[in-house]
Amino acid sequence: MSQSMSRRDALKVVGASGALAAAGLPVFGCATSKGHSGLDAAKNLLVTPDGRDFNPVDRTLPHLAPRLFAGENPEKGHRVLWDVKAAVAAGGGKIPEPTERVPVVIVGGGLGGLFSAYFLRQHQPVVLEAQARLGGNCRAESWHGIDYAIGAAYFMEPAHGSPLGKIYAEIGIDKLWRVKGDEDPVLFEGKVHKAFWDGETDPARAPEIKRLHRYFLDVLNENGQVFPDIPILDPNKRAYIDSIDKVSFRAHLEKVLGGPLHPHAEKILSLYMWSTFACTFDEASAAAGLNAYASEFGEVFVTPGGNAAVAENLLCHLMRTIPPANIRPSCLAFDVAVKDDGVVVAYEDQNQQLCSIHAQVVVMACPKFIAGRILEDIEPERAAAIKRLRYNSYLVGNVLLDGPVEADVYDVFLLGDGHVDLKDIQKATDRQRSADAIFATFARPDKERTVLSLYRGMPYPEARTAVYGDDSFDTYRRDFENQLISESLPGLGIDPKRIVDVRLARFGHPMPVPAIGMIAEGVCDTIRKPFRERVFFVEQDNWAYAALETSAIEAVTYCAEVEKRLRA
Repeated sequence: MSQSMSRRDALKVVGASGALAAAGLPVFGCATSKGHSGLDAAKNLLVTPDGRDFNPVDRTLPHLAPRLFAGENPEKGHRVLWDVKAAVAAGGGKIPEPTERVPVVIVGGGLGGLFSAYFLRQHQPVVLEAQARLGGNCRAESWHGIDYAIGAAYFMEPAHGSPLGKIYAEIGIDKLWRVKGDEDPVLFEGKVHKAFWDGETDPARAPEIKRLHRYFLDVLNENGQVFPDIPILDPNKRAYIDSIDKVSFRAHLEKVLGGPLHPHAEKILSLYMWSTFACTFDEASAAAGLNAYASEFGEVFVTPGGNAAVAENLLCHLMRTIPPANIRPSCLAFDVAVKDDGVVVAYEDQNQQLCSIHAQVVVMACPKFIAGRILEDIEPERAAAIKRLRYNSYLVGNVLLDGPVEADVYDVFLLGDGHVDLKDIQKATDRQRSADAIFATFARPDKERTVLSLYRGMPYPEARTAVYGDDSFDTYRRDFENQLISESLPGLGIDPKRIVDVRLARFGHPMPVPAIGMIAEGVCDTIRKPFRERVFFVEQDNWAYAALETSAIEAVTYCAEVEKRLRA
């Protein structure tokens, strides 16, 4: 087992349990797992008082789903946030006075918001989520009992005895996961290769690829190298992390190797960055790239439905403590104003009625481009820092197949002929289409059916307009089907005639780009600092780094501060 201080065991460093306990937060023991039957029963609680299902896992779809995008529905956000004055005028002309007074309001029901609500559950927080289902980028769907991710799909091994590992056990995730410890294979020239990093795709130049592999392992295991923790928890590492955050992932690797990357390594790293961060490895900082890719050589944890299983189980345990009315899906916060005695949050509810609520403290677990629009009197330096953040788009195609697949692998990267032309990123990614295919049934194989999840990162700003277009569903569905029939399924030994359905999910701006200099230049420090001691920020874009662990660590860090404020 690796002993590196990666994001999978970073909570051990922050001393989360001690910090939370010192602040009076109920870390462990209040909600305990009662096994699968208890969790299954708890899932029935994930409905609003008027009967709306807000479970991060949508189990309501028929055998053949409607030909519509799942994932992000931007209509309400665009209508309200892009013209707040018009929304207020339509709702009566002014923001109403608060009708409730509560200790904590959490704006956003993704993993940052759910971890925060879980840590602060003794205060019975109110959670406002703009989408109809909670989970944010960590949602899933189901087909004949098979849960499959429509967003984030896996997370890293927690250290033995770490607070994060204990939370997983407490909410029952430890009973669901399967560990992936083997190298991800590649589909190269129509054949699956399981030893890419041994140089299997180009034996004559294998030493070049093996050398890069050795470097990633040395970073992971801190064998003469430093693992760049994100979030940064050890101040002694800050200077080094800043230094590599100032250069691109590619430039850093070329410096290590003393020259250009092998074309196949260039291709697989491009595919990985497109799929994982929806950006290029020329855009991403070396700190982010090394943190992510080196971690892939450790143990990866996969649950049915991907990271939606974490969101669902957090909610199941949370609902044992707080009233159902405190979870409010389809409620979009559009104004957050700090007052002398607290914070007033105005929002549009599921019926397009304007409401407001008074809180002692607010946790903003929404993306910063939203926070920048709705937080009144935001400081110029924070507003400028938020403008530095960029968000890119991606699509997920879930392929429903009749029959099982005899393949004990998780993620297969679609390497093609091993070359990629990066002069025009939009053309390159549109030509590639999906970067990799995940066996969604890896964690829980099914004897009758299989689901493959194909990830298509779109690392260019024009993609957002494209995925929101009127005919975008049919266009991209054809793209997924063409790639499946011509390349992916034949290469994996699967008859395309086994396809039952192809379901698509879109996310227009969920992925903060871990761009060069965001950490080193203090951008992350500026955007994540508390506002007037009453507004705290918990989201993966606090560090411009999309990962479950980022949300969990920031929730640990700032929920302890929230508790101190509530006690003051």
